[in-house]
Amino acid sequence: WSLNVGAFGGSVNGSSTRGVGAQRGSCTPSSGEAVGNTQLLPLGSASSTGPTYGGLGPDLAIDGVLTTYYDADAFGNTVEVTLVDPESIVSSIEFYPRTGSDGGKGRVNGATWWCLDPSGTIAAGPWTILGVQGEYPIGVGQWNTFTLSAATPCAGIRLSFPESGDYGSVGEIRVFGSSYGGGPLAPPPP
Repeated sequence: WSLNVGAFGGSVNGSSTRGVGAQRGSCTPSSGEAVGNTQLLPLGSASSTGPTYGGLGPDLAIDGVLTTYYDADAFGNTVEVTLVDPESIVSSIEFYPRTGSDGGKGRVNGATWWCLDPSGTIAAGPWTILGVQGEYPIGVGQWNTFTLSAATPCAGIRLSFPESGDYGSVGEIRVFGSSYGGGPLAPPPP
């Protein structure tokens, strides 16, 4: 695998960040295939804050179709996905950008990745900042990886789009790690 890693850190709104941004070409591991010591984790439901554009809701970010996408209609929107096993150990997150119209700087560039504590809820949290998404090839049809600096127990993942620039949009989100509670494996990605 070819790995182009761009490290970053620091703080976001006074909270420390953890994570390393990387892109991994167009690798598409199938369900149960190891990515390091990880597997594709099954996702539950998707939700979002703020308005969506043209009815392009959060469910499109996990529908397995690379040509559909979630599209925010305001700055600072978030999209959240739950994990089927709320005690999953997350090691990396992959996203497939909106292709064709990914904005001037990339609609996921500068967005913040968060982890939902296994004891929390989507609405109430608590959420922990994993880090900020760095640059990636804008509008290119390939999976891009955000690798956590340490595997982290998460019940869900949140992607918070920036408060300025382009409105947020993402084609697909998928999560890799291990299922602590022995939950089922996800079906193979398309």
